Amino acid sequence: MNDWNTQIKKLKKHSELHDLINSEGTILDLLTDETNGELYLKGFLDDGSGNIYFKTDRENLQNYLKGNSTLKELVELSPSETFAFSQKQGSIREISKSEALEMPIGTWNSRYNEISSGMTLDAASSRFNKTA
Repeated sequence: MNDWNTQIKKLKKHSELHDLINSEGTILDLLTDETNGELYLKGFLDDGSGNIYFKTDRENLQNYLKGNSTLKELVELSPSETFAFSQKQGSIREISKSEALEMPIGTWNSRYNEISSGMTLDAASSRFNKTA
């Protein structure tokens, strides 16, 4: 079982952060755990209630950044069955993948290359689209 409270604290302290989607504030962040290289995404909820955190992998992230899948498909392909819901007031609770998919994120059904170029980070796309 994943201890999300500990993992989020660790990510905040030991991670490299990249805004993948930003429009007057972060919509989707990529966090790379510097201690083990694992990749996590943090998605801002449209209703402002908080963020969801979930684990991803390089291959699925590359497919998303190339526009081959939607954010929702990226979530569905997450290697983790549990996600974290970090509420605006600071509490964190573990949620299932199906619960996460019900959360209000406006870019769920968008492919990365369909999002306005002013909102996306070209550097992240080129960095993670390199052949491993």
